[in-house]
Amino acid sequence: MTGVVTAFLAEIALITYRGTLRQTKTQPLKGLPVPADYVGAFLVFTVLGALPGEAQRPATIFGWGLVAATFLNLYNPNGLPKSPGIGTSTPAASATKTSIPTP
Repeated sequence: MTGVVTAFLAEIALITYRGTLRQTKTQPLKGLPVPADYVGAFLVFTVLGALPGEAQRPATIFGWGLVAATFLNLYNPNGLPKSPGIGTSTPAASATKTSIPTP
């Protein structure tokens, strides 16, 4: 099995694992991710796998870089926020401004 294929399988496993954990407006039930989540990975890794012989090593490194980015949540193919707190207001962020009187 080539490095690109194993990177693809690892990417699919990560997408599936994350899909089983999430619950969004478009996917109200926890379960397998929508097929569109797999299409992007399939297209990218198909292109990487189709590269000629000498380009297979850089393609494999790039493919494993995508897997590492997905694992570290740097690349999020699902389009979800990186953490549940992003975009939500916190008490510190929503503190009212105090006006300072000017002389």
